[in-house]
Amino acid sequence: MEMSETISRDTQDGKVRRLHSRVQLDALGELTLGDTTLIGLIENFSASGALLRLHGPAATQFFGVGWKMTSPLFGTLPIEIRWRRLDQAGVSFAIDKAQRLALDRFVRMLMRHGVGQTGDEKPSGLFASSR
Repeated sequence: MEMSETISRDTQDGKVRRLHSRVQLDALGELTLGDTTLIGLIENFSASGALLRLHGPAATQFFGVGWKMTSPLFGTLPIEIRWRRLDQAGVSFAIDKAQRLALDRFVRMLMRHGVGQTGDEKPSGLFASSR
């Protein structure tokens, strides 16, 4: 497994460029570790990882290693917590190259179909907020 693939590269002008396309979402993700299940809001998603918004128990219990994230959009993926703030977390996917390529194709398909974007370039809330 590629546990620590680089998520960005520096360009000649010093700016950071992401290796994979990223799509804005408003989707629920189930976070599991053993018997613990938490819910997080997936704010953006790429083949490398995701930005999660955490509320309630997720904000206080989402620490450590061995977590998995499940969503109807992409199934279940093993994740590594890269950074934490009070109500946010950045996670990377601990997956092999073939899975990462498939996820990148999925993200590009979402982008082609305008998922996650409205005319004003803000998340459209197609998933979690439509409940």
